[in-house]
Amino acid sequence: MSFENYLPSVDNNQTAALADQEYREYQACVSKHRRRDKLWELPKSVYCSVIGTCVTLEELRKISQKDKSHNYINLSDYELHKAFVSVATNKKNPLARGLQKLLEQKFQSIIRKFEDYSAQMLNDAWEEAVAAGDISGTYWTLLTHPLTPNDLLDRIFGDIHMLSHISGASLRTDVTQIGRLTSRVRSLEDELEKLRSTTSNQSLKLVNEVNESHRKLRSSQDINRSLNEKLNRTEKRLNSGKYVQKEVDRLTHDLAATRLQKERLSTQLCAASEKKRLLESKKSEVEVELIKLKKEVTSLEYLLEQIIANNSRSKINAKISRELDLKERRVLYVGGIGGQESHYKALVEQLNGSFLYHDGGLEGGQKSLASALAKADVVLVPWNCVSHSATKNIKIHCARSSTPVLYLRRPSTSAFVAGLEEAASN
Repeated sequence: MSFENYLPSVDNNQTAALADQEYREYQACVSKHRRRDKLWELPKSVYCSVIGTCVTLEELRKISQKDKSHNYINLSDYELHKAFVSVATNKKNPLARGLQKLLEQKFQSIIRKFEDYSAQMLNDAWEEAVAAGDISGTYWTLLTHPLTPNDLLDRIFGDIHMLSHISGASLRTDVTQIGRLTSRVRSLEDELEKLRSTTSNQSLKLVNEVNESHRKLRSSQDINRSLNEKLNRTEKRLNSGKYVQKEVDRLTHDLAATRLQKERLSTQLCAASEKKRLLESKKSEVEVELIKLKKEVTSLEYLLEQIIANNSRSKINAKISRELDLKERRVLYVGGIGGQESHYKALVEQLNGSFLYHDGGLEGGQKSLASALAKADVVLVPWNCVSHSATKNIKIHCARSSTPVLYLRRPSTSAFVAGLEEAASN
């Protein structure tokens, strides 16, 4: 540690004399009392060396943070040191009192150790501290000790002063040497990085070459193994002359069996094709016959319905006219009725109602269906005579308008009459 800034300047004889006079006056006061001195009781000329030698900058900043009356945060290291030196004589100043407390606590063990030391023991203790290179605690303890001889104090101040010069010269030498060493380290780091890069590239190339050699070796081993297997099989076949003949006989037998199976399958295929053709022809004939029969059934059903309707129309009309009353409601019939429209209309009118008709989407459009639904008080719909879209529209409209809708199982007079009976009863 450098002490150049911590000792009083001795650039001329007058300054040196003043400093020496101050030391002598302090030493004379020391012999008059037996207690240890406080920081503010020491001569001003030693504050710089005491603060610089015995206290670190980190400790100074820690003490300064406790003084809220000033802001020491932005001070440089020198400015902070100077501030402590300037207030060390004021025992009421918080920095001086904090510094006194720190020194006493920090060097408590040395202070206790030196309490009963004689002058010679104090002198030996200073020599040991200088030899060990650790003088801060011993310096503070001897400086404030009541039994420290004057000649020892002179020696201590001289050693401190010379140590500052030696430390400064050593520091300059170290800085120069550090600069050279730093440059050398950077050069060595660059060389090491280049060597690492070259070594890495060479290692990578070598690894790739080794891997490629292993791949070629494995490939060669596989080829050699395959060739050996083929050679062994060939040798076995050459050693046995019967093998080839047996193989030929087996293949000939398999070929004959395959040809026979092919002929058998061809015959079965021809028979199946002929049978399919006959079935398709018969299917067409049956479909034509079925269409004719359906037409005949439809004609017979219609004829039968006409006969039944004509024979019983008067009886039915007379019966239902006495029992049913539609109360002038409009009955809409949706779906194909095969020419029965006039008959259904007359029947509804006999029951005190009005008849409306729509074919359910077969001929009439959806707009006319909507118009008819709007006029109806009740709707009759045979299931199998109405398109899907018409059925959907009927459900939506009747649900919205709360119009009753009755679905008939078939488009017949009897079903129609049953629907009218249910409509009249609701």
